[in-house]
Amino acid sequence: LIAIAVVEFIRRGLFFVRRNKYQERLNDQLSEGCRLLGNATRAGMTIAQAIELAARELPFPASEEFKKLAQELRLGVDFERAMLDMQQRIPSREFKLFIATLLVQKRAGGNIHAVLDEMAQTLDDRKILNQTIKTMTAEQRYIAYILPIVPVLLILMMNSLVEGFIDPLFSPIGIVLLILFVIGTVLTFVLVRMVTNIRV
Repeated sequence: LIAIAVVEFIRRGLFFVRRNKYQERLNDQLSEGCRLLGNATRAGMTIAQAIELAARELPFPASEEFKKLAQELRLGVDFERAMLDMQQRIPSREFKLFIATLLVQKRAGGNIHAVLDEMAQTLDDRKILNQTIKTMTAEQRYIAYILPIVPVLLILMMNSLVEGFIDPLFSPIGIVLLILFVIGTVLTFVLVRMVTNIRV
């Protein structure tokens, strides 16, 4: 039962990490997609043709998402419905902004390529700001990972030097202190992560 629980925990953890990485790559490629759509509409293409072009030209994974969108439009799905389906597949703020902009422009009309160019520049600026924040908070984020490990390593080291060093941990008082230590370590990790997780 423990082995099954550990395997399931690892599987879900890997899925969560990979999903976040997938979404990060999509967000990084969105500015390039906006620029490509803007250039295509400036050249006289319709927005549906521009999406087809983006599906061919953009790298993975953005190409896959635009292929799904282009395929839905080819099958006759309403543009607004197809864009909302895309928003449900990619729950990120950047894509919500991108989709909302396209829907507003589709309804109201206007200079869509200028709006897409401006959005591409805004997304590039956000990307630079996010990288700057990550660089400035790198030390604190690594401390959040190192802090729980150091006491465990010290206990193991002392136990190798002094025989029976950890035996008091298995007494009633020791178990209470161990539980308090674990709770404090987890809270410290969570608080440091919350402080350093600055969203732009």
